[in-house]
Amino acid sequence: ECRTYNHKFGTMSLHIFLFVVLLSASCVSSNDNGAAITPPMGWRSWNQYGRNVSQILMQHIMDGMIERRCVVKLSQQSRDEVATCQLTSLCDLGYCNVGLDDNWQACEGRGGGGDTTRSAAAPGMHYHDIEGKPIVNLTLFPSLRNMTDYAHSLNLTAGFYGNNCICHDHCRNESECDMQIKSDVKSFIEWGFDSWKLDGCGGQNNMTLFDNYLRELSPNNKPIVVENCHFGKAPYDPNPNLPPREGCPFNFYRSSGDIQPSYPSVLRNLASVERYRAINASVPGCWAYPDMLQIGVRLRHHPRKEEG
Repeated sequence: ECRTYNHKFGTMSLHIFLFVVLLSASCVSSNDNGAAITPPMGWRSWNQYGRNVSQILMQHIMDGMIERRCVVKLSQQSRDEVATCQLTSLCDLGYCNVGLDDNWQACEGRGGGGDTTRSAAAPGMHYHDIEGKPIVNLTLFPSLRNMTDYAHSLNLTAGFYGNNCICHDHCRNESECDMQIKSDVKSFIEWGFDSWKLDGCGGQNNMTLFDNYLRELSPNNKPIVVENCHFGKAPYDPNPNLPPREGCPFNFYRSSGDIQPSYPSVLRNLASVERYRAINASVPGCWAYPDMLQIGVRLRHHPRKEEG
């Protein structure tokens, strides 16, 4: 069925995903994995911590997502406006996914996040071993499984990050890429994550293969929300001429490059959705979005990252 969707923006005083739902009259098939029927909402670590992230910091953020604070609501009673306090958390408002971004990996020869860990990476690789398994910086992330279990204990979901940009790996042939993608999916499932941001820096760019292995290996056919972060570049856009599992083997996708800490950058990124509006390529299960939006936060470690 073809429907028309209105523009909708999700913003909060944290780094949260900015999603756009587009207007059009034609139809594009979406991923049929059953996930992201409404636009995904959540928080991700990059704009807050950059590469200076750790399991401890992630779990502190999880605590913050469910912390209820006073939100003042004004109501009209007779001729007077009355202010009342309603205790509300970010998760109460729908922002219940906490996503880890880059630098969870142990980079060969560099450690991860500045620590002294050295990985047993395969020749020519930085954070995949000879069996294609991803190598975690255990100094910064002693147990990713414990981290996701903690999220679930708070009724949150946990997001992972792949095809990394820091010390990115470029698989060199179809067999090696298949091995690494399958091993990444197995590790993702073993660690208990619920969603996955797949960046565009490494060589693991076969989004259909990721989708196939997630469907094949996920226990109880658990739907996994997949974010396609390939900067709005072909051939990673949704393709309305293909079946859903090939035309949109992800659940939301970047329509632009990275957002910059300026208001003109926000406007440019918003404008990037126009070409998808023309073909109604942002639909339930396959949403377009122009990067995440950060407001009301000052970042001490990088003055250029003050956004809002």
